[in-house]
Amino acid sequence: MEENVKEIKKIYDKLREEMDGVELDFQNAVRTYRSPIRQALNDISMLYDSENNVKGDFSGFENVSVYVHGIEDRGKGFKDSVRKIAEEGDLIIHIMDDSEEYQYVDVKTKEIKVYNNLSELQKETSLEDIKGRLHIIYDTENRNEHRQETSDDLAQRLNKMGLMNDRTQIDMFAHSYGGRRSLQFAIDYPDNVRSITTIGTPYETNTLAQGANNIRWFAEKFVKKDPKDDSGHLDFNKKNRNDIKGMEYSNAYTDMSNEPLSEDIHKLKAANPEVYEKLQKMEITAAAGYRKVDYYDPFTGEKTEMKTHSDDTVSVKSQNAEILGNLIDKRPRIEVKGRGLTDPGHVYEVKDKEFVELMKEVNKQQKNRSIR
Repeated sequence: MEENVKEIKKIYDKLREEMDGVELDFQNAVRTYRSPIRQALNDISMLYDSENNVKGDFSGFENVSVYVHGIEDRGKGFKDSVRKIAEEGDLIIHIMDDSEEYQYVDVKTKEIKVYNNLSELQKETSLEDIKGRLHIIYDTENRNEHRQETSDDLAQRLNKMGLMNDRTQIDMFAHSYGGRRSLQFAIDYPDNVRSITTIGTPYETNTLAQGANNIRWFAEKFVKKDPKDDSGHLDFNKKNRNDIKGMEYSNAYTDMSNEPLSEDIHKLKAANPEVYEKLQKMEITAAAGYRKVDYYDPFTGEKTEMKTHSDDTVSVKSQNAEILGNLIDKRPRIEVKGRGLTDPGHVYEVKDKEFVELMKEVNKQQKNRSIR
C-alpha cells in the first residue's frame, strides 16, 4: 500500500511540474501577443477619433516637443533643460506615473507658473489662448521598459490629449535609451513625427547592457541597477528575451544586449519602404557626448588633455548612429563633464549647455516647417 502511495505521489509531482510548464508557456505566449493587440487598438482608437472628429484637450497645438528619458531614469533630467528652452507663451507638461505637472510661461510677466493639474491651469488660462509650443516631458510607466512598450503607451497618451492627428507636428528629443524609444515611435507613427534629436543613444548593441542582462545579480548588488524591471512586454525576437524562473520578459537591457537598431531599419526598408522614405524625410540628429581626460607622457611626465572616444557608457560611434548611414542628417559631438565609470559623462548629457542649445535651436528651426 505504501509503495502504491509513493508511486501515485511521484506521478502527481511529475504531472504538476508539466502543468506548471504549460502555464508558463501560456503566460509567455499571452505576453508575446499583447503588444500587437495594443498597437491595433491604438490604431482603431485613432481612426475612430479622426473619423468622428473627437478632440482632446490639446487638439489645437500644432508644434509639440516630446522628451523621452533613458533607462534607470525619469523625466526629471529633462525638467531643468526644458525650462531653459521654453519661450513666452509655451506650455510644459511633465507626465508622471500617477500625476501631471503643468508649467506655463506667462506672456506678460515671462515668469513660469506651476500648476498641479489641468483644472488649476484652466482657472487662470484658457488652453485656446496659449499660442506657444507644447513641451511634453514623458515618464515611462516602467523605467526599463522595452522601446515598443513606450511607443504603444506614448501613442495612447498623445491620442487622448488630441495630438495624434494630421496637423500636429511632433519633434522628439531623447537621451540614452530614450533615443531607441523615440525612433521606435517614429517607425510606428511616421506621419506624426517631424524630427528626432538624441544624445548618448546606444544605436548599436551595448557592452554594459549585455553585462547587466547576463549577470543580473551582479548588476543589482554592485552596480545598483535593475535589469529585471520590465512592463510585461515580450519581443517576438527570441534573442531579445531573458527569464525569471521560466517567465520570459523583454526590456531595455535585453534589447540593447542583442539588437542593433540597424537590424530593424534593414527589415523596415525591405518590408515597408514607404515608412523608410518617411524616416529619411525627418530631420534626425544623433549627438554624441564625449569627455576629456588627463594624459601623462610616460617618458616626460608632461600632462596633456586628450579627447576620449567614449562617454564611459556608450561609444561615440554608437551615439552618432553610424550604423544607420544616411538616415541621420547631423552627428554633432558635445563635450560633457564626468570622469570614469563611477562618474560617467553619460549622466550629464541631458543638462549639458551645448545640448540644451541644440534642442533650443531645433525647436526654433522646426516651428514653421512641415514634413508633408
